[in-house]
Amino acid sequence: MAPRSGCQRCRDRHLRCITNEGATSCEQCAKNKCECTRAGRFKFKLVRSVPQRRHGDTGKVFFVYSPTQTWVNTPAAVDFVTDPCGLEEETESAASSPVSPRSGSTESPLPCTPLANLQDPDFHDNIHAELSLGGEEAAIEGLLDLSNLGSNNGGGLRSQWHAPHTEDRESPSHPNQAPPFVQSEISGNSPLDISNGASFSFQSPASQTSTPSRCSSVQLSGREAILLRNYIENISPWADAGDPRNHFGTIVPQRAMQHPILLRAIFAVSAQNMSRVSTYDEREGPHYYSECISLLIPTISQVEEDCDENILAATVILRMYEETSVEDTRCHLLGSTRLVNSITRFSSSGGLGEAASWVILRQVIYISLVSKEPMSIQLENYEQSHSFLKQDDYSWTNIMVLLFAKVLSIVFIPQENVSAADWLGLEAAIEKWNVSRPDTFNQLSVHEGAFAKQGAFPEIWMLGASNVVGVQYYHLAKLFIQDYKPVVARTGFDFLKAIREKENFVNANVGIILGLALGNPKVQNGWFTTSHTLSAYGCYLRRPEERQVALEFLRDMQKAMGWNNCQVVASLLQEQWVALDGNYGR
Repeated sequence: MAPRSGCQRCRDRHLRCITNEGATSCEQCAKNKCECTRAGRFKFKLVRSVPQRRHGDTGKVFFVYSPTQTWVNTPAAVDFVTDPCGLEEETESAASSPVSPRSGSTESPLPCTPLANLQDPDFHDNIHAELSLGGEEAAIEGLLDLSNLGSNNGGGLRSQWHAPHTEDRESPSHPNQAPPFVQSEISGNSPLDISNGASFSFQSPASQTSTPSRCSSVQLSGREAILLRNYIENISPWADAGDPRNHFGTIVPQRAMQHPILLRAIFAVSAQNMSRVSTYDEREGPHYYSECISLLIPTISQVEEDCDENILAATVILRMYEETSVEDTRCHLLGSTRLVNSITRFSSSGGLGEAASWVILRQVIYISLVSKEPMSIQLENYEQSHSFLKQDDYSWTNIMVLLFAKVLSIVFIPQENVSAADWLGLEAAIEKWNVSRPDTFNQLSVHEGAFAKQGAFPEIWMLGASNVVGVQYYHLAKLFIQDYKPVVARTGFDFLKAIREKENFVNANVGIILGLALGNPKVQNGWFTTSHTLSAYGCYLRRPEERQVALEFLRDMQKAMGWNNCQVVASLLQEQWVALDGNYGR
C-alpha cells in the first residue's frame, strides 16, 4: 500500500499535479477546463518482492508461498481509517500488477509455485544491483585500467552491473489476497526465513532462465552413483579453484539430477577418468559421451541468446573429457568459446554461468600457452565481471588470470600491432597486482619435502587453492613478458650476459611454479598450470636433479589424474634436453 496524491487526469498523463490552497481544481485541470477528480489516498499493489541488502550487495527478496498456505476470504469493500497518530509509513514495492479479482470472482486461484528453486544454493551470486567502487575495489579497478589491452573497446571494469536479461519471476498469489507486508528487516542469518507462510530468497537470474531438456529427478544405478561421486570428489576441483562457491562441485551435481545433458557429461568425464586411474571399464566413457552429444546437438543448434547456463556448464565438462582424450580435437573448446563470445552476459551474470565462463577462459589460456596461438576469446567481457566487486582472494586470483590472458593476447600476434606502451602497461599492472594483493597470498612455509632432498625444488605451502593459482599465474605472466618483450639488440659479452640472465630468470620462476604444485598437492588446478608451464619452459631446466623432479611430477600427475598429456610433455622434454646437451652442452 503506497500513498498517492494528484488527480486522476494528471496521474494518467504523468503530469505534476499542483493544487493551490483553497482551490477545488489543480492547475492542469483548470487550464484545460476539465473535471478534477481525486481517488482515494491510497492505492494497493501486489507486492512480489522487496529490496534487501546483504553483505554489501543489493538485491531483491521474492515471496514464494507454501502449497499448504491457508488463505482468508476478504469482503469486496473495505473501509480504511487514517492513523490518528500519524504513523503512516511509505513503502516501496519492487513490482506492481493489476488488482487481484475480488472474492466474488469465478476465476480459480493460480497454482502455487513449488519450492524447488529455493533448494538451489546459487541464490546470492546472481543479485542484480548497481554498486559503486571504493576501497579495495577501487584498487582492483585500477589494476584493470592499467591493463585494458588486447580488447576492442579498451574499457576497464564497469562500476555497475548489467541489467538482467530475464524478467522478474512472478510469484503466485491467491485471487483474494496480496502477499503480506514485510514490516521488519529480514534476518541475514539464513538465506531462507519462513514467516506467515511466505518464503524469502534471493532470486538468481540464472535460475530464472529456461532450461531445455529438463527431466524429473532420476534414480541412479550403483555404477552411476560411483561416477557422480568420483566427479564431485576428484574432478570438480579442477574447475573450482577460482570459485568461492564451488559451483561445479555443488550446484552442477544438483542440477544434473534434473538435466540429462549435464548428467551424461558428468558420467562421461568421470568414467574416462576412472578408466585411466583404475581398472574401470574404458568403454563407459565413450558410451555416455555419445549419449550426451546426441542430446546436446539439437539443443545447441537453437541456443544463441536463449542459451541455458546449464548447457554452458555441460560444454565445460565435455571440454574436460576432450582434454583428457588421446586426440584433442578442441571441438567443445570452440563451442564454449563461441557461446561466451556471443552471449556476453554469461561472464558477468553471476552464479554458474559466470563460474563456467572463468573455467572456459583458463581452458583457452592453456591452449594458447601450449600451442602458441592467439587468444580466441573476447577478454573485454570479463572486465565487467561482478566478481571483481568482492573483497576476497578469489577476485584477486581472477584478476591475475585475466591479466595473464591479456599478456597472451599480445604475445602471439604480429608485434607491429603492439606498442612499447602496451608492454609497459601490462608489466606495470602485473607488478601492481603483486604489490596490492592481500597478505593471504604470501607463502606459509618453504618446506623441504621429498623432492627438495634431491637438491632440486623446495615445496611452497600456501593458504588455499585460489592463492596457489593466483601466484602461479603471476609468475607465468612474468615469464612470458620476460621472454617476449622486445629488447634492445646486444652483441658480444652483453648478448651472452643477457641470455644467461634470461635463463636464470626463467629457471627460477619455473621452479616457483613447480614448488607451488609440489607443496599443495590437493590443488589439482595448479597441477594443470605446472604441466603447461613445463611444456613451454621445461627445456630451461639444466640440472639433472631438476629434470628428474619435473619428470616425476608429470608421472605422478598422470597416475593420479589420468592426464595422458603428461606423457607427451615428458617425452618432449627429454627430446629437448638431449638436443640441448648434445649441441650446446649444459
